[in-house]
Amino acid sequence: MAQTSGPLYCSRKKKKRDTLRSDILYLKSQSMRNNLVFTGVSESLSSEHEAAEMTKRKLRAHLHEALHLVKDMADSVRLLLSHHVI
Repeated sequence: MAQTSGPLYCSRKKKKRDTLRSDILYLKSQSMRNNLVFTGVSESLSSEHEAAEMTKRKLRAHLHEALHLVKDMADSVRLLLSHHVI
């Protein structure tokens, strides 16, 4: 019968938990590796859900103004998906 209590059992459980946490962290980092999050970009007050193109325009303007990227470079940044996170 397998041991279900005691220091050896607790040690195995802790190791398993640490392995699972490590695996989760790795998977999260892989899924987010190409994602960028910007703060300080204003949101449209006229509508609840802003169109993706408007968000992209605002983000490019933010890249130019806040990060001092040359306008041509900011305008050429390829954005596959963009949306506001509330």
